[in-house]
Amino acid sequence: MNRWGILIRREFWENRSLWIAPSVASLFLLGSTILLAIRMDDMQYGPRGMFRGGASMGMPVGTNAFEISVFAFSALIFGIGSIATAMYCLDSLYAERRDRSILFWKSLPVSDTQTVLAKAAVALVAMPVLLLAMALVTNLVSGAILSIHPSPRSPVRQMWEDGNFIRAYYHLACVVLVNMLWYAPAVAYAMVASVLSTRLPLVMAAVPLVTLAVGEQVVLGTSHVWGFLAQRVTSVFDVRETLGSAQLWIGLVAAAAGLALAIRLRRWRDDS
Repeated sequence: MNRWGILIRREFWENRSLWIAPSVASLFLLGSTILLAIRMDDMQYGPRGMFRGGASMGMPVGTNAFEISVFAFSALIFGIGSIATAMYCLDSLYAERRDRSILFWKSLPVSDTQTVLAKAAVALVAMPVLLLAMALVTNLVSGAILSIHPSPRSPVRQMWEDGNFIRAYYHLACVVLVNMLWYAPAVAYAMVASVLSTRLPLVMAAVPLVTLAVGEQVVLGTSHVWGFLAQRVTSVFDVRETLGSAQLWIGLVAAAAGLALAIRLRRWRDDS
């Protein structure tokens, strides 16, 4: 267990953008919240106020402001974090050959299987959990700042009273868990491209997909590949439907095969 912890910490030590990028997004959102709190004296709530959307749709008055606080804030943090994670996956097995640090790590009692699985765990488990925690803290602090406003009709105050925050984050945690599984084949594919690449991992990953998609469009006049790729890189939000879909479980099998291939390729890719 200690070895796995060291391997995962190593990835965050060597790839600081994994936590710096979402941290910057979180600080930006907190700064925006402070500016919003300063202007809240000029805002109105209720039938004619800016937060009237929830009531007009038959939902609680605080629903609209609450969704802005949770989903918009979380979307920015997860978006920035996802970009950082994608770049990490593409560079994870290429960078160690580029700087020849692979020679040092291969001299340690750490197998290729452990190394590759630790990198996959960072992308599929550690990063989603970290982003969820950052989003939770950001929304808690933002909600606390906005709750200082004295208006009893403040939608942020009603958010605490109704307990919507807990329910929303339970659902968000479920969505994050499902997306960990959903993106597994994409992570495995990026790592295979990373271990095969000799110069530009992004090009190595993109060229086969673009060639296949354009070839299908030219030869068959269809765009099923484009549709499939768009579907696989888009987050899923329907937890029950996704867990019951064959695409998820087929993707997990493909991810396992991809990681096995990455492990095997790393055994003979010492440097470049």
